[in-house]
Amino acid sequence: MRRLRIVAAAAVLALTAVSCHLPESGSGTLQGRVTDASGLGLASVAVIYGDSAVYTAETGAYIYDGLPDGLQGVRFTLDGYYGVMRQVNIPDGGSVTCDVSMDIFTSGWAVGAGDSGYGTILRTLDAGRTWVRQGNTQMVPDVALRDVCAVDDSTAWVVGDADTLSRRTVLLYTDDGGTTWVNQGAALPLMNISAVISLDGVNAWAVSDSCLVLRTDNSGKSWEICRTSADVVSYSALTTQDGINLWCCGTDAAGGAVVEYSHDRGTAWSVCHVDASYSGQHPENIVQTPSGVLYLTGTGAMGVLRSDDGGSSWHSVTSISGDMYGLDIYGEQTVWVCG
Repeated sequence: MRRLRIVAAAAVLALTAVSCHLPESGSGTLQGRVTDASGLGLASVAVIYGDSAVYTAETGAYIYDGLPDGLQGVRFTLDGYYGVMRQVNIPDGGSVTCDVSMDIFTSGWAVGAGDSGYGTILRTLDAGRTWVRQGNTQMVPDVALRDVCAVDDSTAWVVGDADTLSRRTVLLYTDDGGTTWVNQGAALPLMNISAVISLDGVNAWAVSDSCLVLRTDNSGKSWEICRTSADVVSYSALTTQDGINLWCCGTDAAGGAVVEYSHDRGTAWSVCHVDASYSGQHPENIVQTPSGVLYLTGTGAMGVLRSDDGGSSWHSVTSISGDMYGLDIYGEQTVWVCG
């Protein structure tokens, strides 16, 4: 997850080609149907080639005549949000069919510093057009909130700095879309939490800005310390794609970057030193692609580092002057970094 003052989840259009096949002959036409994940047709989806477009009917069907022959790139978007480009081969004097399934996510959370007596938690239900603040002084302590992990529209965790007034670690949890928030950190030692991650709402992990990794296997009813690192003095982020293999990033006592890896949900850990970084470059975020590629970013002109072997070795993929804090991915090819 990302360690930021403000962490926002915006609308994502994730498209997956269901079937793209070529008939042997046709009329130079691209046609098909756009549906949601359940198979229901989506209307008014823009099918864009160059600076022109056609739109899907109520059934999700579309027909795009007159496309040039050869390999062409076509985009599918809804309500102006960029989706994914598909490459289709238009045969000379023929036609091609491309059906697309589109998953549309319009809800998200953002967290930030305290204001009006409690930490800021914002929620959007319309892809970021409007935001509503959640919680109150009874539910949310007046601290800087550092990270949010939403499993679905109902379940999310928010973590942040320790509530020193009540002497409680801040691990906020909701299972009703943010109407109510419960602090699950009361039984833990007092610590600042940098990041939290969960894939299923049952198993979750969090890292502190010290040397501790936390774990729950019961939706946060109880949390345990599963790692007290002798190599990391401050964790900043963690990532997983399967809930089994975990990577955490942090800083060692000498000020260097360290990545730690667990192959068994956080029970046993190994240390990966990041030789591509320099002393004084502090890692701030780490993400993993579905195929297992790792990306790392941080402060001190670290830029973006990449590992293709599970963190054993790293190399720079882009140089960026300044401090980077946010890192996110979409699929295998799209990476965002900000700071």
